[in-house]
Order: sequence, then structure tokens, then C-alpha cells
Amino acid sequence: MAEYKNEIIGQVGNRLNDFRKEIGLSVKDFGLLFNNGKEHKSFSSYLKGKNLRFDTLIKFSNLTFGNPCELLAFQKPITIADFNTKSKSNDEFWLEVFKQNILFFRKTKFKTQLDAEIKLGIERANLAHYEKGEIKPTLITIGIFADIYEVEPRDFFIKRF
Repeated sequence: MAEYKNEIIGQVGNRLNDFRKEIGLSVKDFGLLFNNGKEHKSFSSYLKGKNLRFDTLIKFSNLTFGNPCELLAFQKPITIADFNTKSKSNDEFWLEVFKQNILFFRKTKFKTQLDAEIKLGIERANLAHYEKGEIKPTLITIGIFADIYEVEPRDFFIKRF
């Protein structure tokens, strides 16, 4: 599991750094662009893929590739239809997509919520909170869910419903 965590962190960090280099910005300037012109003390850790919370992941997605699927597309090319975010904020929209997918994958991979909790190693209340969208996942959490459900991290951000 630790190896997988390091892999997803490294891949996201590499993608962010590649994008930064592609647009020709220094780490400091990219941090200023990301943070609306303000200094960000731990920005360099983001470029290593560390400490990426859900809202930060969405903000990077908007800034770089347009949606989380592209940022998290490590192995498969992305073919996504319409992402209509007009009715909700981006954060709310992607959290809704994430929670629908986490519930979908759990129901297709496990018979009960308890089976999923045991495999994930988390308390039942926490899994229910993720499925209701009450807890925003970190990049590590998304990676763990992807590993357990045997999908790509980006699959949690594909609108299916």
C-alpha cells in the first residue's frame, strides 16, 4: 500500500511540474499563479504531490488540465463527454461526482459496506461520510480507494450518472 501511495503522489507531482515547465514558470511564479498572487509557504510540497486535499486537487485541475480526470490520467487516455459545472461550484460538482463513484464502485466490488470497510481499513462511519460527500478525500485517500476498488484514481471523477 505504501508503494502505491508513493507512486500516485509522484505521478501527480510529476504532472504538475511538467505543466509548470511547459508554461515556463518558476516554482515561485507558479505558486503565485495558483494562489492568486499571494505567497504560499508549502507550495513546493504540492509539486511533489504531497498534502493535496480535495479542494487543492480541484484547483490544480482547473488551472492545469481543466478537470481532475486529466490530472489523474496516468495510464488510460481520457474520453469524457460533457462536464456541466454551471449549476454548482467546481468543488461541489466534483465532490458530487466523486461521492457517486465511490458508492458505485463499492456496490460493484463488495456485497456490503462492512466488507469494504474491512478491506479499506477504515471505520464504517468514515466510509459513509465519504459516500455522502461529507468528507473531502485527500490524494492519498483517492489512491487507496482506487487501489482497493481496482480502478484508476481518475475513474472517481468521470461523470457516469
